[in-house]
Amino acid sequence: MLESIFGAAGLTMSDDAGPHSNPEWDSIVHLNLILAFEAEFDVRFSTAEIPQLTSVGKLRARLEKG
Repeated sequence: MLESIFGAAGLTMSDDAGPHSNPEWDSIVHLNLILAFEAEFDVRFSTAEIPQLTSVGKLRARLEKG
């Protein structure tokens, strides 16, 4: 899924990856990630938590919470 958002084949990101470490991760990419995660994993993120999901690890942890 990250490959399709960032347009890089074979892309892997650590849990620490986020806007601070990836210059392509801007506000538009962030919203696209949120929408893709919601569709892929059938979850809904609250408006308040979306700005807090600023790394792969934070997204993963939120998905594990359910």
